[in-house]
Amino acid sequence: MTFSDEAYRIFGLKPQEGPIDLATVREMIHPEDRESVFRTAEEAIRGGVRPDSEHRLVRTNGEVRSVHSQGEVKRDASGRPYQMFGTVQDITDRKRAEEALQRTQFYLSEGQRIAHMGSWEFNAAGFDHWSSKLFHIHGLDPTSKPPTVEGEC
Repeated sequence: MTFSDEAYRIFGLKPQEGPIDLATVREMIHPEDRESVFRTAEEAIRGGVRPDSEHRLVRTNGEVRSVHSQGEVKRDASGRPYQMFGTVQDITDRKRAEEALQRTQFYLSEGQRIAHMGSWEFNAAGFDHWSSKLFHIHGLDPTSKPPTVEGEC
């Protein structure tokens, strides 16, 4: 395997520590993600599908990072795979931001539920957002569209 300096950094390794091999990569993939990552790679080798996965790495210091890996399998004239090329991108910050947003949305939803209040967003065209709690408070069908300025539901 050939790793770029950036790939070494993402894995929490130093290029000077020596070459990396598939066994090392396998061990560094989070145990809960390992099977799906290697299943995706095997499917790519067998079926010509591009390997593409988001998964976690466990660095040697125990730090867990989230990455997005993509690849491409090169085949010879007879269609047999002979090389896989790929990229890895550290998406830990994005994943943490998504989790924080989900928590915030949950807290807002729970706060509205507990306080028996709702939220809405309005612009010149009408309501952009009408929370599910507001539908409940006003006795409206939550699967319908928000009311209009004219009072239509």
